[in-house]
Amino acid sequence: MSSAFQNAAPAVPASPYATSAQGSARFQITPETFRNRVRKGSLPKPVLIAPRKNLWLISELDEAFEAQYGASHIKPMVNSTGA
Repeated sequence: MSSAFQNAAPAVPASPYATSAQGSARFQITPETFRNRVRKGSLPKPVLIAPRKNLWLISELDEAFEAQYGASHIKPMVNSTGA
């Protein structure tokens, strides 16, 4: 086996979910603005993953934001697992 395969890190799939901090960073808005847009209905409601743990489906956030503001404000998500 070649050394390139031995040293390669296993592929870690990116999560389909984002926190409110990741969502606000993705759209280049403040966390307060992100929460206000969710509250007003211009961004989708979160999915309750566990008690006090809300996450948003990135695909739903992207669709809602792009429909209202265009794709130019969407930043790509970075895998924060360090892989």
